[in-house]
Amino acid sequence: MMKRRTALGMLAGAATLPVAAQSLAAGSKPARKAAAAAGFDPANPEHLALAFRKLAQSMDDTLTFQWLHGTRYGVQGSLMTPFWEMHVATWFVTRDLPDGQYEVTSAGANFYTLPGETTLLEKFRNPYTGETVDVPYGRPRASRTVYDRLGNSAPGAGIPGMKTTRSTGIGPAWLEGDEVVVRGDFGMRAEPLEAGKRSFTVQDMSTYVGSVADVMNPKVKNPPSQHLFNDILDYPPYLKMGDQPGTYFSRCYGRKVFRYADMPARWRVLFEAKFPDVAKDPGAILKA
Repeated sequence: MMKRRTALGMLAGAATLPVAAQSLAAGSKPARKAAAAAGFDPANPEHLALAFRKLAQSMDDTLTFQWLHGTRYGVQGSLMTPFWEMHVATWFVTRDLPDGQYEVTSAGANFYTLPGETTLLEKFRNPYTGETVDVPYGRPRASRTVYDRLGNSAPGAGIPGMKTTRSTGIGPAWLEGDEVVVRGDFGMRAEPLEAGKRSFTVQDMSTYVGSVADVMNPKVKNPPSQHLFNDILDYPPYLKMGDQPGTYFSRCYGRKVFRYADMPARWRVLFEAKFPDVAKDPGAILKA
């Protein structure tokens, strides 16, 4: 699941509404929301970047959590087969850099349970191959991503032994009543440098929803938001799919929250059982 500031902070602080809208802002709550909406231009790249940073990330350095809950599917042809329920979490802090850039330091922990069950899925019987495989859970570790003033992220490290290309993009954004909706996508294609190895493709698609008044208010640095997420990617090696055709797909819904206690109870139970030392202070790993 990112951050930025200087130029955008100046933008937010300098963003002024038309005189007529300013007179409305002094009135009722609906009038203030209408005035804020009137000041947001989805076609303005800086407004787009401001909405993305505030809803997907933050304009300040407070520890912030994001959760997603959804289902992972295998897809062959037009038929989707549920694999497991996904309990996904990321936590992060943001730091402003010169020239409007910003850095997001984040960590995450994802867990799976069989549909309708609550215990951690550690062995999975692949419905396509009939083979039972171990499900790996990586220990949380900090990673850093730098964004420019318009929300574009710098390329990360490549995958060893692979030629890796990445694509990122934000937008479009649009208004729905008193809310703004903004998209942010990520794509990666890794091609093996040696014959006999498989390529790997990832396409992440995120949609963030939040208050346009919060986005346009320079005093609101880290507003709440909703997050809708889908991805399409190649099967991971641990599933041992062999020559099976198809893709790997997820559908998830989540939110940004500001306290560990506000994360979903099921995720917290799984997290505390699997990584009890990290769960005592999730933010500490970001300072390492």
